[in-house]
Amino acid sequence: MFNVFGKISVGIDMDSKEIRIVALKLKKGKISIVSCDKINISEGIIRDGIVVDPIKAGNVLYERISNTRLKRDKIILGINNTDILVRFANLPKVPEEKLKGLVKYQVQDYFPIPINNVELDYMIAGEVTNKEGTFYKVMLVAARKDMIEGFLKMMDEADIELSDIDVSTLSIIRLLPVRKYEGTSLIINMDNDITGILLVEKGLPVLARISAIGYVKMKEYLSRSEKIVAVSSTGAFIDRSGPVDSLMSEIRSSISYYNSRNDSVDVEKILLTGKIGSLDGFIKDMEDAFSIPVEIVNPFEEISGFTGNLEYDAAGISSYSVAASLALRGLEEYK
Repeated sequence: MFNVFGKISVGIDMDSKEIRIVALKLKKGKISIVSCDKINISEGIIRDGIVVDPIKAGNVLYERISNTRLKRDKIILGINNTDILVRFANLPKVPEEKLKGLVKYQVQDYFPIPINNVELDYMIAGEVTNKEGTFYKVMLVAARKDMIEGFLKMMDEADIELSDIDVSTLSIIRLLPVRKYEGTSLIINMDNDITGILLVEKGLPVLARISAIGYVKMKEYLSRSEKIVAVSSTGAFIDRSGPVDSLMSEIRSSISYYNSRNDSVDVEKILLTGKIGSLDGFIKDMEDAFSIPVEIVNPFEEISGFTGNLEYDAAGISSYSVAASLALRGLEEYK
């Protein structure tokens, strides 16, 4: 139906609480929003970003896609869980066909699990020069096959023909306007289960981490009646055992790791996507802790069209960031 008026692409990402769907249209060189949707799902269908019950998950998705009248063959899925591993390697500058073979030959050195058990992908993320010469900086991505299989079964049940599967946090890069990543930015993408941390330098990834601390754990901890601050005989002190401090330590170590290898370049901004902006006071805590400006990303800042059933606060809109970035990827071949 919609393709008469333009090319349509759909992005889907999900966690244990909800499935988010964004459809974008490309017409006459302009991108607009077709629809945004959020489906609440029952407990136990997806756990920690991994599909546990693909039949139930697929049925929920099938019904919603049917109601939206979207086509089922131009859809890109985002996945976000700790069964995904990302590493960076410096490899010789060789032609593309030789690089692919070199990656397969050396990849086992970078991952602690048998390579036969994972799906592999890679991308060239720039070049690095040292006393030994100039090398490609290659980002290696490994995802467990049994985890991927769960998502594929879900999509089969929903009668969806996937165009591709992408890592949620890595997909965010294409969402950002050029002015947001001209320098070095730290992207923090949080869904209900998982937080992805991505350092981007001039539009290319230079560091990626995935943490099992998501919005649910953070919100529960922050809302406890005993609070983070406890009282001892010497006064107030901060409890260092909870997910808040663990996540802050992950962020701090990511920045420190980058700074230790780039003496003349600092992280200039922290960009938040997903649900992290909904954590009251956490943005200010990060600004105070790192002395770096923090901004919630609006995934539709560069996209025209209606806002439909979107939440209108910045944090709510940002929860659609991954699905929007995946839909944008689907439109790239039409530009």
